[in-house]
Amino acid sequence: MAKLRLNGDTSGYIEIQSPAVADNSTLDLATVVTSANAATLIPVKAGTVLEHLSSICDGSSVTVDSGTYTFTNVTALQDTTTSFVDITGSSISYTPPSEATRVEYEFCFQCKAIDNGGINHFQPLIDGNIVYKSCRTNAGAYQTNSHTVREISIKMVIDCAAASTDASEAKFTSWTTPKTLKVQFRSYNTSYDGRLHANHWWNGTGATSPYDIAKPYLTIRAIK
Repeated sequence: MAKLRLNGDTSGYIEIQSPAVADNSTLDLATVVTSANAATLIPVKAGTVLEHLSSICDGSSVTVDSGTYTFTNVTALQDTTTSFVDITGSSISYTPPSEATRVEYEFCFQCKAIDNGGINHFQPLIDGNIVYKSCRTNAGAYQTNSHTVREISIKMVIDCAAASTDASEAKFTSWTTPKTLKVQFRSYNTSYDGRLHANHWWNGTGATSPYDIAKPYLTIRAIK
């Protein structure tokens, strides 16, 4: 009778022994463990990160279990207006793995004050619905032209297994089709303008190419 022995790292072993008379059959692990039964055969603990999707916004394509995602290539500065507009690089259409109960969205970018320290408002959205609890205002000290530069991070934690759906609260009973996640911004008024994706200073002088563009980055984590 044939035996297959698996030795322990320090001592002991486990043997798999075939019967004296066996069928002519093949065990194909690719069919034994499938996407449908993997969670049952290999249980995943609550709180485990199922998927981590992250990139600088430079046009890269990243493949994870849920699909391939191409990030926007941010190549230009973006000035504020007095109306909310999409921040370049922030938008992504995403569907998490089926086991996910929460999704974390984080968009990090640079913001420079143009005048009076800059007062700018940032609002994240899910399929066009503002997530109010994640809205933020950023303001610097009042100066004529401060050129203050800050890195800002806008984050949403989205509940995928809520008791009821409320998009403005980032709560959904399930998430099985793509949702568009993004961030918008505007200035307080025309006296407090800002400029995104900008390095104003570099290496002891004013920033010039290729240092003048500070590309943002976008990260999504799907959690069991």
